[in-house]
Order: sequence, then structure tokens, then C-alpha cells
Amino acid sequence: MAGFSFQFHALPEEVSLLLDGLLADRTIHVTELLREPPVIRSLNRDEVLVHDVRRRALLFTQSEPDLTGFDMNAPRTMDHDVLVLEIGSLTADGLGESWLWTMSEDDRTMVRWRKAANALKKHTLTGAIAMNPLNGATALYRGHRFTHAARAAYLGGVQIIPCAGNSILKLA
Repeated sequence: MAGFSFQFHALPEEVSLLLDGLLADRTIHVTELLREPPVIRSLNRDEVLVHDVRRRALLFTQSEPDLTGFDMNAPRTMDHDVLVLEIGSLTADGLGESWLWTMSEDDRTMVRWRKAANALKKHTLTGAIAMNPLNGATALYRGHRFTHAARAAYLGGVQIIPCAGNSILKLA
């Protein structure tokens, strides 16, 4: 089974715009996961572009998704062939990391999802330094991706928070 996964920082309101090429494809179905209250629902193209602070993830499928038994707290348990965009939140603590990932046994599906991922990557910059706030230790994180807007937020004082660990990121 093939797959890919990459994480990046982007402001929540710009994340869906990063996949505009995918949204232009009328054969793609989009499902939204909301945080509180937990809701799973299908979206049309116009609804995807409306920013909702409760949005947790967008799921992209090539056919109507089967959400039977879907666990809101474990989206990775969903059937393969789904492109999942988990959206990092912006809080008083900082900007959380977003994550684009998929797994599939179908080569054509993987080509389609990789094309969307590559288009998203073209909207990002790379390079960061991870810093442990407890002891000041740092490490170069060359491959970390972020948007221009995330960098502007960082320069404006917003902390950049990875999805795991206690480090903070300094963007290049």
C-alpha cells in the first residue's frame, strides 16, 4: 500500500485555498469534520472556502464517502483512498501544525493525491529551527513547510507549535 504524509503550518483560513486545484475537480467529494460540537458532513465547493474555526479536517474522496463506523477522534482509521487534510488551529498558545496524508492501493488514486500535495507544496516555504523551551536546545529542521501567511504571523509574535513534543519552531 502506498501513501504519503507531510506536515506544514498555515493559517486555518487559508488551508482550504491551498487545494484550489483539487476543489476545481467536480468529481471530488469533500467531507468536513468539525471539532465542537462534533459533526461530520458533506460540503459543496462554496462551503469549503468558508472558514469555520470549528473545522478539524477535510476529507477528499473520488466517490461518495462511506462514513459507517467512522471515529471522529481517529480519522486515520478511515478506509484508504481518502486524502485527509487535518487543520492546525490558531489559539492564544500559537499556530498548530496541519497535516496532509493518505494511503491507497490504487496507483491512479495516488497520482491524483500526489498532484494535489505537490500543488500545495508550491505554496509553501521551507526551513525552521526547533527549540526546546525548557533547556534551549535547538535543531535544524530543513524540511519543515509553512506558508507566507504563517511566516507573517510568526514574525508578528505567534508561536509556531508542532503537532507533537514540547518544542517551538522558529521559521526561516
